[in-house]
Amino acid sequence: MSFKDVIDKVLKQVKISDVVGKYVELEKKGANHFGLCPFHKEKSPSFSVNDDKGIYHCFGCGESGNAVGFVMKYKELPFKKALSEVAEEAGIDLPEDFNLQKIAKDETEKEILAGINKKGALLYYQELKKEDNPAKEYLEKKRSVSPEMIKKFALGFAKDSWDFLTLHFKGFPKDTLLKTGLFGEGKNGIYDRFKNKVMFPIFDVRGSVVAFGSRVLDDSKPKYINSPETLLFKKREILYGLNFALPSIREKNSVFVVEGYMDVILMHQGGFENTVAALGTAFGDDHLKIISRYAKEAVFVFDGDEAGRKAAARSVEIALNNGFPVKILTLPEGLDPADFIVTKGKDAFDEYYKKEVLNWDDYLLSPVKNEKEPLSRKKKMQEILKSLTGRDPFIVNSLLEKISRVFEIEKKELDRYFNRIKNKTKPYEKKIEKKAEAVKHFSAELEIVLLFIHNPKLYLKHQDKISEAFFEDTENVLPIFQAFKESFSDETFREDLLFSLLSEELGKIVGRNLNSKKYRLEPERQLLDIFAFLRLENIKIQRQGVLDQIKEAEKEDDFERVLELMKEEQGLSREIHELKNKLKTV
Repeated sequence: MSFKDVIDKVLKQVKISDVVGKYVELEKKGANHFGLCPFHKEKSPSFSVNDDKGIYHCFGCGESGNAVGFVMKYKELPFKKALSEVAEEAGIDLPEDFNLQKIAKDETEKEILAGINKKGALLYYQELKKEDNPAKEYLEKKRSVSPEMIKKFALGFAKDSWDFLTLHFKGFPKDTLLKTGLFGEGKNGIYDRFKNKVMFPIFDVRGSVVAFGSRVLDDSKPKYINSPETLLFKKREILYGLNFALPSIREKNSVFVVEGYMDVILMHQGGFENTVAALGTAFGDDHLKIISRYAKEAVFVFDGDEAGRKAAARSVEIALNNGFPVKILTLPEGLDPADFIVTKGKDAFDEYYKKEVLNWDDYLLSPVKNEKEPLSRKKKMQEILKSLTGRDPFIVNSLLEKISRVFEIEKKELDRYFNRIKNKTKPYEKKIEKKAEAVKHFSAELEIVLLFIHNPKLYLKHQDKISEAFFEDTENVLPIFQAFKESFSDETFREDLLFSLLSEELGKIVGRNLNSKKYRLEPERQLLDIFAFLRLENIKIQRQGVLDQIKEAEKEDDFERVLELMKEEQGLSREIHELKNKLKTV
């Protein structure tokens, strides 16, 4: 039995309202069951479960999926474990060879590596608890970390020895140990990577130890060293402290983002348990995507020095790129969040936050507000406006309106001034336009797949026109199309099976559009219009290629070739004109 068949069998036999109903109080209304969404805070039920389709969908936060996906998300389990749990609860026996499926092999290796990391973390923690331990003294006396926080974050100590851990893992395959990132290899065999350091176990969102951070006990450089990236650990996919912060993040719908391990630990100690940090890398778009699953806003807390200001500027850039609500809290110079909590206390931090926190747009404008010299003020305003070129027009217009209000500048004058600045950045704008064209093209591809999902018979009618080679967006649209094709069981399309074959991110894309009525209004006409649009885009590219060839032929005085190409260009231009008329585009 294939892995897909196993999923299909479980989803066919299980009733999704029974699975979800164990964790969410549901009330039946018509064909659906409704309840309060477990994935975001709400007062009115917007969480819907449909037994006929075998799926759930929240109209508030957009979460969607099938029974297995719900258990994965709610209990934060890996796919295989969630599938086994749903099958067991439904009294379904999985085949004996289930664990031999290829998809399970990687999971098994991950479990082995996580097990080694877990034991390593325990050994480091036990070492820290011993009397007269330099790491314990550093944490408790020098950094004011409480015993409760040491236990909560499982902080530890790597002895001043090259074989402290190595001796505990005698008999384990060398290759397996090296894959954890806890060990290095030299002429004399493997050795402990971490020696005489405070240890910070790094947990994934499910609470598995995936890596380690470490700090020297003196002021030598580098102060902090992380595990290398491994099968378990990708820096851009992990936020330190997220597993501990999740309950508070979900409750508050907000997250504090700080810069270091100690900042996270002492913020939690001060009662700000919705705090996380990026690991050994600048906070980026991938980190923001993780946060956006659980919170509706992020508050970046930075030191008041130059490095802190640069980091704050990066976070505003991320906000502009992603359209996610971001706030900035800049601390007094010389203080990081850990120092602030220790020296001034929780109440002082809370008061400072309420008084000094800025929305990203206010932070962006603060250098202009604080500048009194007219020419310097103008220069800083120009820099801000220049940074807005090529951005989302709604965000740009909103910010221009704010600038108009705050600085009492006529909006029309400001628009004209902004357009002059925009025209000076044409090379950059061309890149943006090119990117926008690509986005338009990929959006059209996605619309085709969404039309098929809503109208499976439409796909069966036109499948000869659509192959996998048709799709240029191989990262997003193609995987959705492949999953769609795999979701036919006995020539019947299964929405619940579709979600099992999609990643969480792609499942969200489909889920957001799952209940849209527009895909059921004249789907055939919509599909043909999209085909025409894509044909138009391709012909435009062909025509540009022919025009480039004409230039080359003219340089070489090959007039016969020029005439031949001009005839081809005229034919393509006619086709473009016809398609534009058909689509009623200018």
